[in-house]
Order: sequence, then structure tokens, then C-alpha cells
Amino acid sequence: MFEKAAVNLSIINGDISPERAAAMRSRGREGVSDGSKYFAGAISIVFHARSPLVPTLRGDIRVFQSFSDNETVTWGGGGADLTPSYFFEEDTVEFHRFWKQTCDRYDPSYYAKFKKWCDEYFYIPMRKEHRGVGGIFFDDLEFETEGGLSRVEEFL
Repeated sequence: MFEKAAVNLSIINGDISPERAAAMRSRGREGVSDGSKYFAGAISIVFHARSPLVPTLRGDIRVFQSFSDNETVTWGGGGADLTPSYFFEEDTVEFHRFWKQTCDRYDPSYYAKFKKWCDEYFYIPMRKEHRGVGGIFFDDLEFETEGGLSRVEEFL
């Protein structure tokens, strides 16, 4: 089924530099302090099918935790997009319907926001076109548990 497929897992930890802490605070992460310990983990996937009739799927999910003064701050990001060799409208419709339904379970504004972010991120200025048929892209999403499953975890 797959010509090529890859899964990458990255896990790192260390101390947050003053510059990085300032950048995080500028994005609303007030609980992040200079020199705080941190953990970051990410998994990314890409699947290329043998058949050119099956689109390429790419996705990633990441989590970041900062530990300081008995406070743990956690957030995540990620995304998924679809790049067909041959365009089939029903594949695109189903892909976007899945992500809209997933986003809508948490916030009806998410899908439009995350789709726009993806469209901007995967725009190729030299070609004046977008890569593939889009998807979603998000970052700085708070971990909020609902029924034991966080928003970020469900997107995986």
C-alpha cells in the first residue's frame, strides 16, 4: 500500500533560555520563567501511497511543558494536510469534513481559523499556489481535559 512512510518522534528537555522565555511570554505564556525546566515532545507522520490515486497525508502533533515555581504550563500544536497527485473532490470534501467535525466539538471557530493558518503556511509564493488541498494547522492550544481526553490529544 505505501511506497514510502515515515514516523518521527522527538523528545527533548532542558532549561529555557531568557530569550526563549521572553518569546513565549510574548505569546501569552505568562507562567514561563527564565531558566525554567521544560519538556517538548512531537510526533510527525507522512504517508506516500504506491498508487498515485491515493493522496499523500502529512500530520504532526507536539506538546510543550514548562515547569517553574510549582507551576506546570502545558500547550500544544500540530496539523494535518492532504496532497493529492490526482484531485478527487470527494477525498477533499471528506478530509475537510472530518477536521471540521473534530474542531467543532471544541470550538466552532477552530476549523476556519486552523484551515486559514494551514492555507497561509503551505502557500508557495514562487508558484502562486497552495500545496495540496489544505488541512489544519494550529499552535499554542491549551490542554484542557474534557472526559479524560485533551483537545490536542484528539487531534492526533
